[in-house]
Amino acid sequence: MKIKTIVVQILLLALWFFIGWRVRELTLSSDIISLEQLRTVIENNVYYKNPPPSPSELTFAASRGMVNLTDDPRAVFMEPNVAKEYMKDKQSLRAGIGFKIAHEDDRWVVTFVNPGEQAEKAGLKVGDILLKIDDTPVEDYTTYIEISMLIRGEPGTPVTLTVLRNGQQVRIDAIRKNPEQVRIRMIGTDIAYLRQDEFSIPTADLMKNKLQKLLDNNPKGLIWDLRYNGGGTKISLLRIMGFFFKDGPIFYEKTRDGEPRLNLIEPSDFTTDIPLVVLIDKNTYSSPEVASSAIQYRHRGILVGGSTFGKGTITQFFLFANGSALQLSTEHWLTLSKEWLEGKGVSPDIYIQDDPQTPDDEQLNCAIAILRNQNQSEDNLNSLCR
Repeated sequence: MKIKTIVVQILLLALWFFIGWRVRELTLSSDIISLEQLRTVIENNVYYKNPPPSPSELTFAASRGMVNLTDDPRAVFMEPNVAKEYMKDKQSLRAGIGFKIAHEDDRWVVTFVNPGEQAEKAGLKVGDILLKIDDTPVEDYTTYIEISMLIRGEPGTPVTLTVLRNGQQVRIDAIRKNPEQVRIRMIGTDIAYLRQDEFSIPTADLMKNKLQKLLDNNPKGLIWDLRYNGGGTKISLLRIMGFFFKDGPIFYEKTRDGEPRLNLIEPSDFTTDIPLVVLIDKNTYSSPEVASSAIQYRHRGILVGGSTFGKGTITQFFLFANGSALQLSTEHWLTLSKEWLEGKGVSPDIYIQDDPQTPDDEQLNCAIAILRNQNQSEDNLNSLCR
């Protein structure tokens, strides 16, 4: 009798599972059929647009509408031509001219021009408002990725920006060029300096080689400049952190409904314990924010400069059958103290602003002073930078 009761309960559970699955399937089928009916009605009956929108145009418009419902400020739907160029971009096969923009008051405004890069040489300035890229107008609804793909292209090719500056249109002619992702130099004979501009796939090997060259000079300390770093891949981040830690955690990541998962460094055959100062500021974005938070939490070095941008999400790239794609925030990243820094950023240990009115780099000078006066108290270190 007991066995018969168990069998009946199992059969009832299976029945309810089947009914639930069928209801969901029918609901989904109904939604898909309705969407297809809507598309057919528009194609066959639209009056105001002749010729009518193509099936692909309607599919892409519906896709953008679905993405807008996510409330994700970093979610972007990409049509096939944009997705193809975006994938090239992630493999460092395309070049830009070295500046950043932000969407402010319904306009795309230049917020940062990378020192020494093509944009600066061509005369682009912070505060310029983007109007056109070559012959393509930049509208309020144009996405950041669409703008990036228009600006970036084959190295050595020209690009023309039309910007609004002080009420006047200004033409900016520049040549696309791949910047050095990792730049090194010695400051005097005792301080090593390494500037890293991204965490792309090739960066880890580049950084390892250049870091080893610096250490051949037997410096007393290293300045790791992440102020111009726009982020990159998690794989590159975990590899690079292996140059500064032999093992251990770097950050947590958390899905919408899951528990935080710890990310460990990728062990390297090369690790240095050289005294370290990391330069950060508001242009330090995404992956370098994770790196600097781990350096700070694990007391591996001193952070100098200003608070970082505050990107607290991890985005993923999804490629679809028709060649279109989606970038979507799928997880939060958390510091090792399980703090979410979205909109806040990583705070430096020593806060110092760079004065644009002087030729000096005050943040860099502070880092140099710290490394040349090691074993000082925190108060003394702060006084070195005033």
